Amino acid sequence: METIHKRLSESQRIFFNNIYNCTDKEMYFYGSIMRPDYIPEKSDIDVDIFTDNMSSTIHKLCQLLDIEKTNFRSFILKIDNKIVHGFKTRYLNKEVNINTELSLYDEQYKSLVLHDHSSLFVLPLHITIVLCIVKFLYYYVGCISNQMYRRIKRFLMNANDEVSFVVLDS
Repeated sequence: METIHKRLSESQRIFFNNIYNCTDKEMYFYGSIMRPDYIPEKSDIDVDIFTDNMSSTIHKLCQLLDIEKTNFRSFILKIDNKIVHGFKTRYLNKEVNINTELSLYDEQYKSLVLHDHSSLFVLPLHITIVLCIVKFLYYYVGCISNQMYRRIKRFLMNANDEVSFVVLDS
C-alpha cells in the first residue's frame, strides 16, 4: 500500500480515504497504478471493494460521490471457469484530479478476484515498454484515437485470453 500512496496526489489520497471511511471496506488497487506504466494525472485508478452487503455499500457510495444508483453497472466476470457477479462505476472529477473505476464484489469472491487481478501487477518487460509508448502516443501526442488505444491495450494485456468480462444493461 505504501507504493500506491507515493503515487497518489494529496487530493487522491483524501478521496480514497473518504471512500474507506464511508464504506468501512478495504480497497484493493490494481491495474496501472501498480505498474511502471501508470501516468499521474492521466491514467485511471482501478479499485476493488468487497462487501457482504452490496446494496448498502452502493447506497453509501452514491451519497458520498453524489451519483445515482444507475451509475453502477452490473457485470459478470469469468475467472477460472467461475462466474463472478459485481457492480462497477466510473467516477471522474477533473477539479481534484480523480479518475477512478470502482468495482464492487461480494465478499465470497475476494480471494478469486484478488488472485486474478494480482496476475497483472508484473508484466513482461516488452509489454510494459510497448504500453508506455502507446500511452505516450495517446496521452501526449494525441495520434491514437480512444478506440484504438483501448484495442491496443486490451490486446497487450489479454493477448492469449478469451474475453472474460461482460457489462450487463440495467
